[in-house]
Amino acid sequence: MDEDDPASAFVHCLQNHDQVGNRPLGERLHHLINSDRYKVASVLLLFDPETPLIFMGQEFAASTPFCFFTDMPEELGKMVTEGRRREFSGFAAFSDPATRDSIPDPQVESTFMRSKLRLEERDTHGGIYRLYRDLIQLRRSQPAMRSTDRRTCVATAMGAELIQVVRSANGQELMLRANFVFCSRPMSLRGSTPGGSGDPRGSLPEVAACCPCCSCYALGRLRPSSPDPR
Repeated sequence: MDEDDPASAFVHCLQNHDQVGNRPLGERLHHLINSDRYKVASVLLLFDPETPLIFMGQEFAASTPFCFFTDMPEELGKMVTEGRRREFSGFAAFSDPATRDSIPDPQVESTFMRSKLRLEERDTHGGIYRLYRDLIQLRRSQPAMRSTDRRTCVATAMGAELIQVVRSANGQELMLRANFVFCSRPMSLRGSTPGGSGDPRGSLPEVAACCPCCSCYALGRLRPSSPDPR
């Protein structure tokens, strides 16, 4: 890997089919963590310059799992089922054979059917769906977010659960503050509200509207580089 490699050459994700499907019950990330934390993680994923991998259904927080399922010949399929349950025997939660039997049989059609997305959830889970849609639009519309130069993106841990990301490119500078502590209102910047009276900076409301734990600010246009005095 070279620092000149474009961000588009790297794929970032919160979850993928291996991580979800290889879990015993096929739970997705948003089934395991607080919904606010999931939104914050999603904002960070889509604010970064790297290519985001959006695993099917994560954009609307699908309620369905993604189980490990197969369609093998009967004898081979039986071995797959037994082997899958046996591999979890080393985990305390599945040390009891009866508990291991609760792991969905990958050869049974119902295991596949329960993994199918319910597309109507794009409406019933409209908040997270809008968040993904709006952030993808920002990646297209904001000059700084169109850059694929990884050197123009700087992430800083401001605390144990607060991350600041600044993207500076194409004459624009954007700053995201992602708060995993769950704030109940959009965060202020340096004690004031960006975009308010007397403040030349402007906020991007698309982010805060769907994820109040995050705030994204346009800090203004970049100044032209000063000529080298040498």
